[in-house]
Amino acid sequence: MQQVFTDSYALQYRNICLISGTNKTPFITLRLIEIRSGKTWNSYLTSVL
Repeated sequence: MQQVFTDSYALQYRNICLISGTNKTPFITLRLIEIRSGKTWNSYLTSVL
């Protein structure tokens, strides 16, 4: 996990960084948004430009 923007009861919003095991592959930064709907968490991944 790279950076947490929001961490509340019904919303979690953070940037995460995925890396490969090789030096030639760059890392990818993604935005993870999790929204609580009742007892269920819905997760969404989007790219960060």
